[in-house]
Amino acid sequence: SELNKFIENNKNNGFNQNQFQQQNMAASKLDSEALAQVLTYLRVGEHSEALSIALKSSDFSMSMVIASMIGKEKWTEVVDLYLKQEFQGSGPDSEFAVNLLSSIFQVYIGNGKSLIDDFESNEMKKHWALNNWNIILASVLSNSKSGTDVNATNNMLVGFLVDMGIFLGKNGKLLASDCCFILADVPLSFTEVIPGSNIVFSEVGAPNSLDGMLLSDLYEYCHISALPKFSGFLTLIDSKISHRSE
Repeated sequence: SELNKFIENNKNNGFNQNQFQQQNMAASKLDSEALAQVLTYLRVGEHSEALSIALKSSDFSMSMVIASMIGKEKWTEVVDLYLKQEFQGSGPDSEFAVNLLSSIFQVYIGNGKSLIDDFESNEMKKHWALNNWNIILASVLSNSKSGTDVNATNNMLVGFLVDMGIFLGKNGKLLASDCCFILADVPLSFTEVIPGSNIVFSEVGAPNSLDGMLLSDLYEYCHISALPKFSGFLTLIDSKISHRSE
């Protein structure tokens, strides 16, 4: 058939029959009977039942609209389902694409904390995040100017960067953790970044190292330049005295 010829001609480009079928499914729409059921449930506020019917028909446009009425968590679940179905069978990078797109979406709907919780609770996602933290940060920051409410966007970003920094620090990625805190403009301090986190951002880089001292001094200089009345970080006093006496 013409369909099989089309699929065969595109196999060399990584396009296969399973992917074609998945894409058709992703574009599915509710039939008139299912749509009537959805509207009936929505009229009485039964969002979960309405969402279930839309998902059974693989109508992700309708599913996302309904999920947005339920809340961020449910909307995120539907987006993840859509991305997995859309990219299933598209090649070895499909999991990477799903995880990255899902991460960007979650941050910009204000669900960054739940994203970090997913990293912590799912070993596969944790492994992916720890190995691709730099790509995650770059992708999220690259989209930071796409919104209209700059203050709200900045607040979401700072919250995500702090939570991401704590996550990375707890998992041994100390320099990566420092990068997050610097991007979030977290001041150097002996106290925990967030109470109960057990993560302290007292200096940049490796402790008691020349590189660490230089990076910390540079970070301090940036703060002094922005805030003329700022006299410096107390956490750096001992290292300054130590290096001056050597």
